[in-house]
Formats: sequence, structure tokens, C-alpha cells
Amino acid sequence: MIQVEYRIREQDRPQFLRTLLMLERARRRDGAYAWGITEHTGDPECIMEWFLVESWAEHLRQHQRVSHADADLQQEALRFHIGPEKPVVHHFLSLDRHQVKH
Repeated sequence: MIQVEYRIREQDRPQFLRTLLMLERARRRDGAYAWGITEHTGDPECIMEWFLVESWAEHLRQHQRVSHADADLQQEALRFHIGPEKPVVHHFLSLDRHQVKH
């Protein structure tokens, strides 16, 4: 699972969400099999985009094959992000449930 945590001003939220919906199509075209947007209940400026890919190797390949058009969409989403730092990106790997001892 990849999570991208954006900070978005309230007045920019509608256009940002429209941009994310276009980015969803790009993420799915590039291998994401699930995608969503969440918001922090206590912090309305915090919006999280998340998507799932088959494996860590697949995600690394996504970085290598991003098209110019998809890179432009990513830059458009970044344009709405406020703050001195880039959005926080988290990567999560699935645990093998068969390794869990009962």
C-alpha cells in the first residue's frame, strides 16, 4: 500500500480532488488494483491518497515507467500541497499470514 499525505487549503480542495480523480485513472492504468482518498477527521487540511499494487517490485517499476502525462498530473496534484516539505509518502508491505504463529 502506498499512501500520499497532502496538506490542502479548503478553498483549493474541489480542484485538488478533481485532479486526484484524474490521477486515479493514471494509477490504475499503471497497475494499481485499488485506490481511494481519505481525510483526517481532526484536520481538514490533511487528505490522504492511497493505492494498492501487487508487490514492492511492481511499485518500483511504476517509478521507472511513469509517462510524461502522468508526471504532469502528479505535479498538478503537488501544486495544491501547502507547506515547506513535499507530501509525506508511506509504503506498507503485506505480512505473510502463514508466518503468524498461533
